[in-house]
Amino acid sequence: MRRAERLQRLLVVRRVFEHVERRKLQGALTSVTQVEAALDEQAQAIDNVKVASANSLGNSNHDEWLFAEAQMEIAGWNRSRLMPILEMRRALIPQTTADYLERHLEVQQVEHLVEHVASLQRRDQERHAQAVSDDCLLARIAAKRRQ
Repeated sequence: MRRAERLQRLLVVRRVFEHVERRKLQGALTSVTQVEAALDEQAQAIDNVKVASANSLGNSNHDEWLFAEAQMEIAGWNRSRLMPILEMRRALIPQTTADYLERHLEVQQVEHLVEHVASLQRRDQERHAQAVSDDCLLARIAAKRRQ
């Protein structure tokens, strides 16, 4: 198998690995975004429940106030459970990013090699074509001299 063909195959394999790492990075970023959204949702719920709690106290509705306090406690518990998950997922981002960048660099390097080999092949083809042209010209000149 010629060198260019081997490099093309290597490039395809490297692109597959790069795609896999890109998908991992996208998944990691998406998971962080999802947890952040859940935390924001719980914070919004806490804010809403505080208003409801204050209103129920103002209306002297003890049952509604207890319900609002329970909702606030649950939302706070949810936030406390989500924070370690967020920290864990954020901790994965630097390594996942590094893995992707490493694969991306490998693809760029192989692409550069493929381009280099292709330019060498074009140069060799041009030299060969010029040599054939020169041989034809020399043969015509030699044929004219013999006449």
